[in-house]
Amino acid sequence: MAGSMARAISIAAALLTADVVSAQTSSERVWGSVAFVYHGERQPLQLASSPALTPVGAEQMRAQGELLRARYLARNSTVSPRLAAAAGSARILNLERNAIDNAQLSVQTSSDPHMGPSAMAFLQGLYPPLNQSVSRGAGGMESATLYDGSLVNFPLDGYQYPHIQTLSSSDQEYIWIQGNPSCPSWVYSATQLQAEQQLKELDWNNTDLFRRVWEKLGSLAPYTPNTVNFFTADRIYDLALYNYTHGNRTLPSSLTSGEMRDLEALAAKLVQSRNGDLQSQGAAAGSDNDASRVRAVAGRTLAGKVARQMRAAVPPRQLRDPAQPKLSLVFGTQEPMVAFSVLSGLLYGGSSASTFRRLPGHGAVMLFEAFTVVSEDADGGGADLDEKTMAPAAESDIRVRFLYRNGTGDDAPLAEHPLFGNGASQRHMAYRDFLRAMDGVAVASAPEWCRLCGSGELFCPLRDADGNPIIGGDRDGKAGGGGGLSAEAAGVIGVIATLTFVAVALTAAVLFGGLRFAPRQAGDGKDGERGGGGLGGAGGVFAAGVVGGGGGGGGFRGAEKRQEDPDVAFQGGARHERTGSWELRNSGGGGGDAPAVPPPAASPNSSSSSPVGASFARTAHRDEDEAMRRDEMLDSDDTARLFHATPVQPRSSL
Repeated sequence: MAGSMARAISIAAALLTADVVSAQTSSERVWGSVAFVYHGERQPLQLASSPALTPVGAEQMRAQGELLRARYLARNSTVSPRLAAAAGSARILNLERNAIDNAQLSVQTSSDPHMGPSAMAFLQGLYPPLNQSVSRGAGGMESATLYDGSLVNFPLDGYQYPHIQTLSSSDQEYIWIQGNPSCPSWVYSATQLQAEQQLKELDWNNTDLFRRVWEKLGSLAPYTPNTVNFFTADRIYDLALYNYTHGNRTLPSSLTSGEMRDLEALAAKLVQSRNGDLQSQGAAAGSDNDASRVRAVAGRTLAGKVARQMRAAVPPRQLRDPAQPKLSLVFGTQEPMVAFSVLSGLLYGGSSASTFRRLPGHGAVMLFEAFTVVSEDADGGGADLDEKTMAPAAESDIRVRFLYRNGTGDDAPLAEHPLFGNGASQRHMAYRDFLRAMDGVAVASAPEWCRLCGSGELFCPLRDADGNPIIGGDRDGKAGGGGGLSAEAAGVIGVIATLTFVAVALTAAVLFGGLRFAPRQAGDGKDGERGGGGLGGAGGVFAAGVVGGGGGGGGFRGAEKRQEDPDVAFQGGARHERTGSWELRNSGGGGGDAPAVPPPAASPNSSSSSPVGASFARTAHRDEDEAMRRDEMLDSDDTARLFHATPVQPRSSL
């Protein structure tokens, strides 16, 4: 009875708060919003190496998308009246209501197999399928109208097609949505948890609970009784929650609600210690040892991401560049949420502490909204707007608020919470104060993250033992906008890579392709005089089986050789060599006045001369059968008579 009464009071308080928020937002102008969303339910990591989003998880994400549609886009949403009242009304200025304009949205996820589907399910709730609806940025209804006036709808009854950017861990933008997994300092710091006395006592004091958990769940995962303990509580709770939700009947018995509650509390303590101990330092090689908040690095990168997107969404930048996103959606894990709650003072102080001591539930969302209160009359006390641009007359009129909803259930309200130690009466922060506070806890650039983490990612500059950049010095890019190698360093690396490639290619050609180099002897032709040889007239030519003369005497036709008369040299040589003209030479019987024709110069392939430059000669030999056939032909009677016959006298003398 007491529990039901407390639940009723809690729901009534949430509704009252929602009504107050709704009343406050009736004269507001919302410029932009940044949302960080925890993914929907997936398969436990212990049961699947590539966990997929479950139907329950997809429904969780769609429901959360519907809630944000009710708040930011449309009054006639499909959520229940009570949740619509809890969501409040905060219409984002000029954001498309019914059809997706991908220029107005920024959607980013990691490349994990359950992250992309989570984002797609969320956007189905934010922009549900709708026929005869095309955003102005996509061409409007004209792009769906044919020449005869008929309309063509998107498939699946007007399904909306969002642009979702998925980032791998090697992408520089990845650190802004998940700054801890690829951070060596954070990984090292997390491994030191087992040495902390307070956590060891928690493990010892809950031995009986973990023993019962092992007896009920141990058959589902590769755990031993010794590995089911406080330091694996987050993984154990993930597995237990999945089986508790789906009612696995193969287990000997299920966990009780009390055991689930205790296990969740221990898992929350572990995750908070791993991602929110501000006194812990990473000790990885090359890390920034001056940073005392390495365990909260996931929250620091999230703060940097939010600050950058907020600067893009609000005036005057939004007015200069309308293509900047008005609504930014980031989908990730629970670690950035937990770390940010520590950095912003939500976990360890104020009335919000009890809310943030619990682990974020699947589909949980954090919202950061920039808005102004518009004055409705001369005495309204709100912000004045420029009549031409409809922007706030002063930046000091812009306010920022933070909202959080843990889960997607009907009993999960969307509530405002004060940030950075402000009291309940100061839930809204001035825009400048908000950015100043966020910059104070955020990682501002990729090089700063590289220094803090001691990371060797491809986009991080190389550093020496003292942490000084060797090449590719630090840049001033904010929240993912800089870092990496400088242009000069990239040029040097490019030259080295090119020379290395050429050296490897030449080595391979010598070893496997038969490439040979022969020195050029003095006097072998004229440099560059003939077109057949030489690189640039002096080096020689690569030829397969055909050796081009470099110019000068020798080869076919000797000194009378023309450019169109190539030389052909055979590796095996010739059985019979003709020198001069046997028809015109002097015979023993007469014709003494016949002119003598000098023999041609030696062939470039003869043993008395060297080839010009380098030759790429074939190394294959003639087939033995071909050689035998040639010998038989030369030894035949007809051939012998032909070669040993006395030539006809060229002329007779009386």
